[in-house]
This record gives sequence, structure tokens and C-alpha cells, in this order.
Amino acid sequence: MANLSSLRKKSVDEILRDTYKKRNSMGSQTFLGQPQQGMTIKQEEVAGYPCYFIMPENFTGKHLIYLYDSDYAFPVSKDEYDFSVTLARETGMCLCLPMYPLAPDKGCREVFMVLDAVYDHLVHKKKITDVILAGSGVGAGLALSMTLRSWKEGMIIPDKLLLLSPEVDSEFFDKVLENRLLNAYYGDGIFHSENYREFINKYWVGNMAGQLEYTSPINEDMRDLCDHLIIISGTEDIYNCYARELADKTVNAGLHVSYFEFPRMHHKFFHDKDLDETNHATLAIADLLTDSRNRIIDQYMYEIKERGEWSKRYPEIFKDNEATKYLVNNNISYKKYKKQSEFINLSRAATCRCFDEEVRKFILQYPMSTVVYLGCSLDAMFKRMDNGRVNWYNLDSPGKISIRRLYTTDSEREHTIVKSIDDMSWLDDIRCDIGFGLLFVCRDFFQYKTAAEVSKFLEKIYKKFQGAQVVFNAPSLGGKVAKNIYNRKNDVDYKKYRLYLNDPVRDISLWNVAYSVIHEDNIFKNISASKSWNKRTRLRFFYNAKINGERIIRLRLGTERYRIYRDGHLIRV
Repeated sequence: MANLSSLRKKSVDEILRDTYKKRNSMGSQTFLGQPQQGMTIKQEEVAGYPCYFIMPENFTGKHLIYLYDSDYAFPVSKDEYDFSVTLARETGMCLCLPMYPLAPDKGCREVFMVLDAVYDHLVHKKKITDVILAGSGVGAGLALSMTLRSWKEGMIIPDKLLLLSPEVDSEFFDKVLENRLLNAYYGDGIFHSENYREFINKYWVGNMAGQLEYTSPINEDMRDLCDHLIIISGTEDIYNCYARELADKTVNAGLHVSYFEFPRMHHKFFHDKDLDETNHATLAIADLLTDSRNRIIDQYMYEIKERGEWSKRYPEIFKDNEATKYLVNNNISYKKYKKQSEFINLSRAATCRCFDEEVRKFILQYPMSTVVYLGCSLDAMFKRMDNGRVNWYNLDSPGKISIRRLYTTDSEREHTIVKSIDDMSWLDDIRCDIGFGLLFVCRDFFQYKTAAEVSKFLEKIYKKFQGAQVVFNAPSLGGKVAKNIYNRKNDVDYKKYRLYLNDPVRDISLWNVAYSVIHEDNIFKNISASKSWNKRTRLRFFYNAKINGERIIRLRLGTERYRIYRDGHLIRV
């Protein structure tokens, strides 16, 4: 692999020569149109270019136009063609795959002339009105442009829009985002340079410069884009910054957006059949495009089933009306759902109860406070805790938030931050007056980190918000060992518990003398053993109490100076 500096020194002419050389080395695309099991593939010519129609046996009547990633200048690869066939099979849709013009021979003006002809061919000649647009990389940018232009020019608007690793600004107007590209290099060989930008500008943009709906659709008004936008990206995708920007912009425009971001995944990772992430992405895409949940989304929503079951079986311990209501109104399949032991269900229900109690006590003391729920997943805690005045933030990764939005939507005074918890830039997204009280809720998050990692994490919160409180759960040493032994026996892919606190007051003071423990207790305190529990559950319950296996801890980071209000009046500083 050539080093980064040599790649970036290439002139526009050298990039041009390399483009033709690579195109020639790709050889004949003999795989196009070849028979596929369970598929009918036909080739038609539209506007002088071949267009492939991939029809699965389970055809549902819907059509999907898929614009492949040409990197501006290259024909469709075998891997991407195979992915498009898989997409047709999983969705039951007839997939239309047009071979559009390529740079440097043709620019984007000619590309859109061909794509418009393809769209017109489907809608008017084939009389198809149920169309979904999709694209990857450069093709995703083209798909976004076509969707924007469809409602501007009075054409039929696609029902949904799927964008995979989208490249959505071929003029690179946003210099902050382009600077990230210029300083990024990825192991899959994708890089960006000023000369590469000049190549795109000369051979792709051409005389369409400044016409944003064609060249830089991310800078256009998104308010009437489509009913459902789906974005898939990986954190190691060189264009990930654009995917995030597009997701934020469309959410702020009020669109229904499902954004999935896969950790450590590179550009075009969904072509790699050997990756679990590829399988998850493909199944999630199929569920979202077909408005179903039985491939994988139901499995992502397993915790709703858990909380609903706890509410029915242990109402004296934990109650979640939102989960119960959802399960009553939605027929969800949990065939792959792994059942846990009764004790595990009890301990999880008790943990949720303890978090609810600590948050409720905090809000009673500070009724106009701010609560930040880190790693909220699908938990609708705000709806259980809301007092009509509290300010609430939910924070989790893009994929989890996308699934969350299928379950619940933000209420008034409830805000969502779409970031990984370890991406501490979310601290800057919190808007609050700490004088009214600030609480961070960290359910289960700390248990998989070492004490040193937790201390470092809390230090960043402490520097930003001195006086804030944090509630979290952590086992004792005996509890940690017991949990790891159980998980190792019952789950091959178990996640190892690492944090333990035998004496929270003493142990936490070693992290920082400015921290003080407000409250700590066993999660099973005030819960009596029931005769309905089986013998093994009762034994584990009593053993847990003896070793103080699982604790809930509320911590104050520094000296607290909160203003306490009652009915709008200050009663204490």
C-alpha cells in the first residue's frame, strides 16, 4: 500500500491515468445478467445505457431503483452486484440497476439525463407508482439529488430513500467536513486530496457547478424529502462525517430518519459477506424497506419484551406501562429471543426499580433539574418520571436511537443526543443551569469498564459540571465473579464484567477526594423472597444479599450548590 503522502501528491493528470488503468483492470462485467437461483434477471436499454431488472420469486409488487457506487468513474463491482441481488431477495422487490455514464468521459449532467429517463421509464412506461430509491457512495448522492428534484419538479416522490455510505457533496462546500477528509486515511485504501477534489470538479461537476440539487444535495432544503429516510454508515467510513451531518440535518427538518452507524466498519462494508455487521445491516435495511420487523428489528427490541414481562410477573417490583401498552398493540415475533433465568429477570427488574427510585428522589428534591440518561436504549424512563418541569436528555448510539424511534418519540422537554457514550463531545450538547440540579443516569454502562476507566470518564463530567450527581450500578467482587461464571456458562459471546466496588465510599474516594457517595444500597433491599420463586432463585437471592452482589450508587461530583424551588419559589441555596 502506497503511503499517504505519495497518494496525495498525485496530480489531476496522474489520477486521470490511474482511473483508466483501474477501469481496464476491472475487465469484462460478465457477472451482469447471469442467472441467479430464485431470480429472474432481464436487461433493457434506457437512454442508450443498459438497465438490469432483478426480479425475485417472492416479488411483492414494489420496485427499488438502486444506484451503485461508481466512485464517479468506475463500473459496478461484482461485490456490489451480489449485494444488490441479495437486497432484491430479502425485500421481495424488483431491483432496477441502471449502468449510468461515468467520469471522465461524462459528467453529472449526462448522468442525470440517463437517470431521469430510467425513472420516467418505470413511472410512465411501466406504470409503476410504488418506487423506492436507493444508492451507495456516489450513487447515494445521486439518489438524494433525484429525490430532491422529484418534489421540486412535480414528479412522483419515492416512498422511501436508502443511502449507504453516502457521498453527498461533490463540490465540498463545507470546509470543516472536507478538512476531516483531508486528514483521514483508512486501511481500505480510500483517501481524499485537493487534487482528487479538482479531478471531481473538472470531470464530474463541470458546468453544473453551483446547482446544489445536482452536485451537493446535502446543502439543500430537506423538509419535504420523503416519508422515510434510511442512512447506513460505519465509523471507519471516510464519508461518515457527511452521513452524520445529513442525519442531523434531516432529523432537525422533521423527517422520519433511521440512521444506523456500525462501529469500526469501513466504506462499503456491506459488500463483505463474512461480516456479522453486513448481515445485520442487510436485515435491518430489508425490515425498514418492507415495514416489517421479523428479520432483525424484533431482536433489537427484545428489552421491551423484558420490561413488559417484568411488569406482568413482578408488578410489586417494577412497572413499565409504556412497554406493556406497546406489546398489547403490536404483534412482535421473538423467536430468536433468548430466555433468561428467573433470577436474572428478577435482578434486572430490581435494578430498573432502583434507578427509577433514585431518579424520582432526585427530581422530588430538584423539580426543575436536568437528567441525562446515558445509554438510554429503548427505555422510556422519562414518561415514568416526568413531573411536568424536569428537563431530560436521552443519549445513545445512532442504531439504538433509530430503533428507539420505532418504539417511542420525544415528549415536550425531552431531547435526544445521537452519539456513542464514549464520544464525550456529548457534554457540549447539554444545555442546563446546573444550579437547578443535574443528574447523569448510567445503567449497566460502568460494569464493563475498569475502575480506572470509570474514574477517567467521571473526571470529564466533573470538569464540565462540578456539583453534578451520577447514579450507577456496580457489583461487589463476589457479585462480579458470580455474574461472570454464570454468563460464561450460558452465553458463548458474553461480555465480561470488570468493575467492582466492595466499599463504595472508600473505593470511590480513591478516584477523587471531591467525590462523595450520597446513597448506596443492595438492589434487592425492601424486596422479600416470594414463595412463587423456584428453589434455585431463592438460593441465589439470599446469596446475593449475603455478598452484597449488586449495588445502586448515587454519587456527587464535587461540592453541590443547587437552588431548590417549590412552586416556582426559591426555598434554599
